[in-house]
Amino acid sequence: MEKFAIFDKSCLPKISVKFSKKIYSYDDYKEFENEWLNCYIENNDFYFLFDTTDVGFVNPIYGYYLTSFIEKIKKLKNNLLKFNIIIVDNWYIKQLLFWVFQVQSPVADVYIVEKNVDVNELIENINNNRLV
Repeated sequence: MEKFAIFDKSCLPKISVKFSKKIYSYDDYKEFENEWLNCYIENNDFYFLFDTTDVGFVNPIYGYYLTSFIEKIKKLKNNLLKFNIIIVDNWYIKQLLFWVFQVQSPVADVYIVEKNVDVNELIENINNNRLV
């Protein structure tokens, strides 16, 4: 069975996360949370590039689980996450993310972009404190 989220740490500090079409089970979702937490182990700053372009319908309960998880991450003593870029190509996923961030503010800045945005240019602008 395909995993819901594949984490690629080969280009640190960027951690790319590619999502599959759906969450197969609660255990699949929990594995996503555990992989996220593992990013803190090396104790180095990082940022996420989340690619949700393949994601279809996600049960809204996972949005609720994500709000609880974000709250848990905020309690970590040293937040190494500098920002998040989320590539979205689906109205439903965009609305679910907006709901999640209204219920629980994000851990770090979030840039929600469409798939036609030049992500490398965006990352450069963020890193150079250019207005985005």
